[in-house]
Amino acid sequence: MVCRGKSSLPEEWGWPHDAVAAARVGVSGVVYGHGMGGERDGVAGLFTAIGRTVVVVEDADAALGFYRDGLGFSVLFDGDLDGYRLLHVGPAGGDGPGLWLMPAESAEARAAVGRQTGGMPLLVLHTDDLDRVAARLAELGVPARAGAPDGGPGRSLHFRDLYGNELIAAQL
Repeated sequence: MVCRGKSSLPEEWGWPHDAVAAARVGVSGVVYGHGMGGERDGVAGLFTAIGRTVVVVEDADAALGFYRDGLGFSVLFDGDLDGYRLLHVGPAGGDGPGLWLMPAESAEARAAVGRQTGGMPLLVLHTDDLDRVAARLAELGVPARAGAPDGGPGRSLHFRDLYGNELIAAQL
């Protein structure tokens, strides 16, 4: 096992904050090796799927317009909990993982809009027709650039959503 230093989890979460303690329980900051993370100590199958990933947005309706009307996502859930909108979208025809378009309500959240991944891509979207994706992005006026060829069989396009989050469309 290789330790990478202190965990970045907030202390109030009650998690170990040093690599030695993290190694004992397998939390953030520890690398077990390729393909071994969920298989160690009998924890395989602890989770069955990825449900939603949060995308902090300035305006949920504007984000919905981009993802649903622009990219063809379906609304997986649109409801209200005590006055707070719960808006989940995902690829059309799917009931798998999706995006929770979460409005930024604090100064800290507003500062994270478009930057929550620290300049790294937010997500990779698989497609069967990258040329169709490129045509749709051009139609929307969304600049896209081809991904670096890696010698593999697939192709990709990099583009940004209306808040600057980098997305990758990949045809494998």
